[in-house]
Amino acid sequence: MTRETPPGTGSPGPSEVLRRRAAQLQALTEPVRLLALSFLAQEPDHALSKSDLAAQLHLTPSDLEVQLEVLVDSGLVALLDEVVTLTVDSWQHFRAIIAPKSTGPGGLPQGFPMARETDWSGYPAVVRRIADQLAQRFRTTFSRNTVHRYVAESYDELSSRSKVSRHIPMLTNRLATERLAGVAAARGIVLHPVPSILFVCVHNAGRSQMAMAWAEHLAGDLITVQSAGSTPAVVVHPTVLTYLGEAGLELPRHGPRVLTEDLVRTADIIVTMGCGDACPVIPGRRYFDWDVPDPGGQPLEAVREIAEEIRGRVDHLLAELGIGEVTTRPRGIPDP
Repeated sequence: MTRETPPGTGSPGPSEVLRRRAAQLQALTEPVRLLALSFLAQEPDHALSKSDLAAQLHLTPSDLEVQLEVLVDSGLVALLDEVVTLTVDSWQHFRAIIAPKSTGPGGLPQGFPMARETDWSGYPAVVRRIADQLAQRFRTTFSRNTVHRYVAESYDELSSRSKVSRHIPMLTNRLATERLAGVAAARGIVLHPVPSILFVCVHNAGRSQMAMAWAEHLAGDLITVQSAGSTPAVVVHPTVLTYLGEAGLELPRHGPRVLTEDLVRTADIIVTMGCGDACPVIPGRRYFDWDVPDPGGQPLEAVREIAEEIRGRVDHLLAELGIGEVTTRPRGIPDP
Protein backbone atom coordinates (compact mmCIF):
# COMPACT_ATOMS: atom_id res chain seq x y z
CA MET A 1 0.00 0.00 0.00
CA THR A 2 1.38 3.43 -0.94
CA ARG A 3 1.59 5.88 1.95
CA GLU A 4 0.69 9.46 1.00
CA THR A 5 1.92 12.44 2.98
CA PRO A 6 1.00 16.10 2.59
CA PRO A 7 3.46 18.04 0.43
CA GLY A 8 6.40 19.41 2.35
CA THR A 9 5.91 17.24 5.43
CA GLY A 10 7.49 14.03 6.63
CA SER A 11 4.51 12.63 8.50
CA PRO A 12 1.06 11.40 7.44
CA GLY A 13 -1.77 13.91 7.39
CA PRO A 14 -5.12 13.37 9.12
CA SER A 15 -6.77 11.89 6.01
CA GLU A 16 -3.97 9.37 5.55
CA VAL A 17 -4.13 8.38 9.22
CA LEU A 18 -7.86 7.80 8.90
CA ARG A 19 -7.41 5.72 5.74
CA ARG A 20 -4.77 3.62 7.44
CA ARG A 21 -6.90 3.10 10.52
CA ALA A 22 -9.87 2.10 8.34
CA ALA A 23 -7.70 -0.45 6.52
CA GLN A 24 -6.56 -1.86 9.85
CA LEU A 25 -10.11 -2.18 11.13
CA GLN A 26 -11.10 -3.92 7.90
CA ALA A 27 -8.18 -6.35 8.30
CA LEU A 28 -9.37 -7.22 11.81
CA THR A 29 -12.82 -8.28 10.60
CA GLU A 30 -11.31 -11.66 9.67
CA PRO A 31 -11.22 -13.76 12.89
CA VAL A 32 -8.03 -15.61 12.01
CA ARG A 33 -6.13 -12.33 11.65
CA LEU A 34 -7.44 -11.10 14.97
CA LEU A 35 -6.38 -14.39 16.54
CA ALA A 36 -2.92 -14.04 15.01
CA LEU A 37 -2.46 -10.63 16.63
CA SER A 38 -3.70 -12.04 19.94
CA PHE A 39 -1.08 -14.80 19.86
CA LEU A 40 1.64 -12.24 19.08
CA ALA A 41 0.43 -9.99 21.92
CA GLN A 42 0.85 -12.87 24.39
CA GLU A 43 4.58 -13.18 23.64
CA PRO A 44 6.93 -11.16 25.91
CA ASP A 45 8.56 -9.60 22.83
CA HIS A 46 5.34 -9.59 20.74
CA ALA A 47 6.97 -11.76 18.07
CA LEU A 48 6.74 -15.33 16.76
CA SER A 49 8.37 -17.26 13.99
CA LYS A 50 6.14 -17.98 11.01
CA SER A 51 6.25 -21.69 11.78
CA ASP A 52 5.14 -21.16 15.40
CA LEU A 53 2.35 -18.79 14.36
CA ALA A 54 1.10 -21.16 11.66
CA ALA A 55 1.05 -24.03 14.16
CA GLN A 56 -0.93 -22.02 16.71
CA LEU A 57 -3.44 -20.92 14.06
CA HIS A 58 -3.62 -24.41 12.51
CA LEU A 59 -2.81 -22.94 9.10
CA THR A 60 -0.62 -24.24 6.30
CA PRO A 61 2.40 -22.03 5.46
CA SER A 62 0.73 -20.86 2.25
CA ASP A 63 -2.53 -19.98 4.04
CA LEU A 64 -0.56 -18.04 6.66
CA GLU A 65 1.19 -16.04 3.93
CA VAL A 66 -2.20 -14.94 2.58
CA GLN A 67 -3.24 -13.60 5.99
CA LEU A 68 0.14 -12.01 6.67
CA GLU A 69 0.01 -10.12 3.38
CA VAL A 70 -3.11 -8.28 4.58
CA LEU A 71 -1.70 -7.64 8.07
CA VAL A 72 1.60 -6.33 6.72
CA ASP A 73 -0.07 -4.13 4.10
CA SER A 74 -2.31 -2.57 6.77
CA GLY A 75 0.66 -1.94 9.08
CA LEU A 76 -0.50 -4.25 11.86
CA VAL A 77 2.52 -6.57 11.76
CA ALA A 78 6.05 -6.42 10.41
CA LEU A 79 8.13 -9.23 8.91
CA LEU A 80 11.82 -9.82 9.42
CA ASP A 81 13.16 -12.98 7.84
CA GLU A 82 10.88 -15.67 9.25
CA VAL A 83 9.76 -13.64 12.27
CA VAL A 84 6.37 -11.91 12.60
CA THR A 85 6.14 -9.04 15.08
CA LEU A 86 3.46 -6.59 16.18
CA THR A 87 3.90 -2.97 15.14
CA VAL A 88 3.57 0.03 17.43
CA ASP A 89 0.24 0.80 15.70
CA SER A 90 -1.15 -2.58 16.69
CA TRP A 91 -0.21 -2.21 20.33
CA GLN A 92 -1.15 1.42 20.78
CA HIS A 93 -4.49 1.40 18.97
CA PHE A 94 -5.80 -2.18 19.25
CA ARG A 95 -4.39 -3.48 22.52
CA ALA A 96 -7.85 -3.51 24.12
CA ILE A 97 -8.98 -5.94 21.40
CA ILE A 98 -5.95 -8.19 20.98
CA ALA A 99 -4.75 -8.23 24.60
CA PRO A 100 -7.70 -7.29 26.85
CA LYS A 101 -6.04 -8.76 29.96
CA SER A 102 -2.64 -7.16 29.38
CA THR A 103 -3.11 -4.09 31.55
CA GLY A 104 -3.50 -3.76 35.27
CA PRO A 105 -4.84 -0.83 37.29
CA GLY A 106 -1.79 1.27 36.42
CA GLY A 107 -2.14 0.72 32.68
CA LEU A 108 1.13 -1.20 32.51
CA PRO A 109 1.67 -4.56 30.81
CA GLN A 110 1.20 -7.34 33.33
CA GLY A 111 0.88 -11.09 33.29
CA PHE A 112 2.35 -11.83 29.86
CA PRO A 113 3.07 -15.58 29.73
CA MET A 114 6.76 -16.26 29.48
CA ALA A 115 8.09 -17.77 26.29
CA ARG A 116 8.51 -21.49 26.77
CA GLU A 117 11.88 -22.68 28.04
CA THR A 118 14.24 -24.24 25.53
CA ASP A 119 15.18 -27.89 25.96
CA TRP A 120 18.96 -27.83 25.51
CA SER A 121 19.43 -31.59 25.53
CA GLY A 122 21.04 -32.56 22.24
CA TYR A 123 22.64 -29.14 21.71
CA PRO A 124 26.39 -28.56 22.08
CA ALA A 125 27.39 -26.79 25.29
CA VAL A 126 28.85 -23.91 23.26
CA VAL A 127 25.40 -23.12 21.85
CA ARG A 128 23.96 -22.84 25.35
CA ARG A 129 26.82 -20.49 26.27
CA ILE A 130 26.03 -18.36 23.20
CA ALA A 131 22.38 -18.22 24.29
CA ASP A 132 23.33 -17.10 27.80
CA GLN A 133 25.68 -14.42 26.45
CA LEU A 134 23.05 -13.03 24.08
CA ALA A 135 20.42 -13.12 26.82
CA GLN A 136 22.70 -10.88 28.87
CA ARG A 137 23.35 -8.58 25.91
CA PHE A 138 19.64 -8.19 25.08
CA ARG A 139 18.43 -8.33 28.70
CA THR A 140 16.65 -4.97 28.57
CA THR A 141 14.76 -5.77 25.36
CA PHE A 142 13.88 -9.49 25.28
CA SER A 143 13.19 -12.11 27.92
CA ARG A 144 15.83 -14.77 28.50
CA ASN A 145 13.57 -17.51 27.16
CA THR A 146 12.88 -15.54 23.99
CA VAL A 147 16.59 -15.07 23.27
CA HIS A 148 17.21 -18.77 23.93
CA ARG A 149 14.47 -19.65 21.46
CA TYR A 150 16.05 -17.51 18.73
CA VAL A 151 19.45 -19.11 19.32
CA ALA A 152 18.03 -22.64 19.23
CA GLU A 153 16.04 -21.94 16.05
CA SER A 154 19.08 -20.38 14.38
CA TYR A 155 21.23 -23.38 15.28
CA ASP A 156 18.57 -25.82 14.02
CA GLU A 157 18.26 -23.96 10.73
CA LEU A 158 22.01 -23.80 10.15
CA SER A 159 22.52 -27.44 11.15
CA SER A 160 19.92 -28.60 8.64
CA ARG A 161 21.69 -26.75 5.81
CA SER A 162 25.37 -27.34 6.60
CA LYS A 163 27.42 -30.52 6.50
CA VAL A 164 30.41 -28.85 8.18
CA SER A 165 29.65 -28.49 11.88
CA ARG A 166 32.83 -26.69 12.91
CA HIS A 167 31.58 -23.19 12.05
CA ILE A 168 27.93 -23.63 13.00
CA PRO A 169 28.23 -22.15 16.55
CA MET A 170 29.90 -18.99 15.22
CA LEU A 171 27.27 -18.65 12.49
CA THR A 172 24.53 -19.31 15.05
CA ASN A 173 25.77 -16.42 17.16
CA ARG A 174 25.78 -14.12 14.14
CA LEU A 175 22.37 -15.18 12.80
CA ALA A 176 20.61 -15.00 16.19
CA THR A 177 22.15 -11.59 16.89
CA GLU A 178 21.03 -10.25 13.51
CA ARG A 179 17.50 -11.54 14.02
CA LEU A 180 17.13 -10.14 17.53
CA ALA A 181 18.53 -6.77 16.50
CA GLY A 182 16.28 -6.80 13.44
CA VAL A 183 13.14 -7.51 15.45
CA ALA A 184 14.07 -4.70 17.82
CA ALA A 185 14.64 -2.30 14.91
CA ALA A 186 11.35 -3.30 13.24
CA ARG A 187 9.55 -2.26 16.41
CA GLY A 188 11.43 1.02 16.75
CA ILE A 189 13.65 -0.08 19.62
CA VAL A 190 17.08 1.52 19.81
CA LEU A 191 19.57 -0.91 21.29
CA HIS A 192 21.94 0.80 23.70
CA PRO A 193 25.45 -0.34 24.63
CA VAL A 194 24.36 -0.03 28.28
CA PRO A 195 20.84 -0.18 29.77
CA SER A 196 18.90 3.09 29.72
CA ILE A 197 16.50 3.66 32.64
CA LEU A 198 13.78 6.30 32.93
CA PHE A 199 12.37 7.06 36.40
CA VAL A 200 8.96 8.74 36.39
CA CYS A 201 6.86 10.16 39.23
CA VAL A 202 4.08 12.75 39.33
CA HIS A 203 6.09 15.94 39.92
CA ASN A 204 9.69 14.89 39.12
CA ALA A 205 10.56 16.72 42.32
CA GLY A 206 11.22 13.87 44.73
CA ARG A 207 10.96 10.12 44.10
CA SER A 208 12.23 10.05 40.52
CA GLN A 209 15.05 12.49 41.32
CA MET A 210 16.25 10.36 44.25
CA ALA A 211 15.96 7.17 42.19
CA MET A 212 18.04 8.74 39.41
CA ALA A 213 20.67 9.90 41.90
CA TRP A 214 20.96 6.48 43.55
CA ALA A 215 21.08 4.64 40.20
CA GLU A 216 23.90 6.85 38.95
CA HIS A 217 25.74 6.50 42.26
CA LEU A 218 25.46 2.70 42.38
CA ALA A 219 25.97 1.88 38.69
CA GLY A 220 28.11 4.73 37.37
CA ASP A 221 28.68 4.54 33.63
CA LEU A 222 27.23 1.01 33.41
CA ILE A 223 23.81 2.61 32.79
CA THR A 224 22.28 5.83 31.50
CA VAL A 225 19.51 7.41 33.58
CA GLN A 226 16.79 10.01 33.00
CA SER A 227 13.85 11.24 35.08
CA ALA A 228 10.60 13.03 34.36
CA GLY A 229 7.16 13.80 35.81
CA SER A 230 3.62 13.47 34.51
CA THR A 231 2.77 16.87 36.07
CA PRO A 232 6.15 18.45 36.84
CA ALA A 233 6.60 20.87 39.72
CA VAL A 234 8.53 24.13 39.46
CA VAL A 235 11.48 23.05 41.64
CA VAL A 236 12.79 19.94 43.39
CA HIS A 237 11.53 19.57 46.97
CA PRO A 238 13.96 21.35 49.36
CA THR A 239 14.01 18.39 51.77
CA VAL A 240 14.98 16.09 48.87
CA LEU A 241 17.89 18.40 48.02
CA THR A 242 18.93 18.35 51.67
CA TYR A 243 18.86 14.55 51.73
CA LEU A 244 20.88 14.24 48.50
CA GLY A 245 23.51 16.56 49.93
CA GLU A 246 23.85 14.74 53.25
CA ALA A 247 23.94 11.34 51.46
CA GLY A 248 26.79 12.52 49.25
CA LEU A 249 24.77 12.04 46.05
CA GLU A 250 24.89 14.19 42.94
CA LEU A 251 22.39 17.03 42.97
CA PRO A 252 19.83 16.94 40.13
CA ARG A 253 21.32 17.88 36.77
CA HIS A 254 17.95 19.23 35.67
CA GLY A 255 14.84 20.58 37.35
CA PRO A 256 11.44 18.94 37.11
CA ARG A 257 10.50 18.27 33.48
CA VAL A 258 7.50 16.83 31.72
CA LEU A 259 7.24 13.21 30.65
CA THR A 260 7.18 12.84 26.85
CA GLU A 261 6.82 9.88 24.53
CA ASP A 262 10.29 10.62 23.14
CA LEU A 263 11.79 10.13 26.62
CA VAL A 264 10.00 6.78 26.90
CA ARG A 265 11.17 5.67 23.45
CA THR A 266 14.82 6.34 24.30
CA ALA A 267 14.64 4.17 27.44
CA ASP A 268 14.95 0.39 27.77
CA ILE A 269 13.38 0.32 31.23
CA ILE A 270 10.69 2.62 32.61
CA VAL A 271 10.04 2.79 36.36
CA THR A 272 6.87 4.64 37.42
CA MET A 273 6.02 5.77 40.93
CA GLY A 274 2.43 6.87 41.34
CA CYS A 275 1.80 7.83 37.70
CA GLY A 276 1.51 4.60 35.69
CA ASP A 277 -1.64 5.77 33.89
CA ALA A 278 0.18 8.75 32.40
CA CYS A 279 3.12 6.79 30.97
CA PRO A 280 2.93 5.81 27.28
CA VAL A 281 3.27 2.06 26.80
CA ILE A 282 5.79 1.36 24.04
CA PRO A 283 6.20 -2.30 22.94
CA GLY A 284 9.57 -3.80 23.72
CA ARG A 285 10.25 -1.74 26.84
CA ARG A 286 10.22 -3.20 30.32
CA TYR A 287 7.96 -1.49 32.84
CA PHE A 288 8.06 -1.48 36.64
CA ASP A 289 5.58 0.27 38.93
CA TRP A 290 6.94 1.00 42.40
CA ASP A 291 4.59 1.77 45.28
CA VAL A 292 6.66 4.42 47.05
CA PRO A 293 5.25 7.31 49.16
CA ASP A 294 5.51 10.88 47.87
CA PRO A 295 8.11 12.86 49.89
CA GLY A 296 6.43 16.18 49.05
CA GLY A 297 5.66 18.10 52.24
CA GLN A 298 7.25 15.42 54.43
CA PRO A 299 9.82 16.17 57.17
CA LEU A 300 13.44 15.28 56.53
CA GLU A 301 13.30 12.09 58.62
CA ALA A 302 10.40 10.78 56.52
CA VAL A 303 12.27 11.72 53.32
CA ARG A 304 15.26 9.69 54.53
CA GLU A 305 13.04 6.63 55.01
CA ILE A 306 11.49 7.02 51.57
CA ALA A 307 14.94 7.47 50.04
CA GLU A 308 16.20 4.26 51.65
CA GLU A 309 13.19 2.42 50.24
CA ILE A 310 14.02 3.80 46.80
CA ARG A 311 17.68 2.88 47.21
CA GLY A 312 16.73 -0.72 47.98
CA ARG A 313 14.52 -0.92 44.91
CA VAL A 314 17.20 0.59 42.68
CA ASP A 315 19.72 -1.85 44.14
CA HIS A 316 17.41 -4.77 43.38
CA LEU A 317 16.73 -3.54 39.81
CA LEU A 318 20.44 -3.18 39.05
CA ALA A 319 21.08 -6.70 40.39
CA GLU A 320 18.30 -8.03 38.14
CA LEU A 321 20.06 -6.39 35.19
CA GLY A 322 23.31 -8.09 36.15
CA ILE A 323 24.89 -4.87 37.44
CA GLY A 324 26.24 -5.51 40.93
CA GLU A 325 24.64 -7.50 43.74
CA VAL A 326 21.73 -6.76 46.04
CA THR A 327 22.99 -5.08 49.21
CA THR A 328 19.72 -3.56 50.43
CA ARG A 329 16.49 -5.55 50.26
CA PRO A 330 13.47 -3.25 49.66
CA ARG A 331 10.25 -3.96 51.47
CA GLY A 332 7.84 -6.18 49.58
CA ILE A 333 10.47 -7.86 47.38
CA PRO A 334 11.30 -11.44 48.43
CA ASP A 335 14.75 -12.94 48.43
CA PRO A 336 15.54 -14.76 45.14
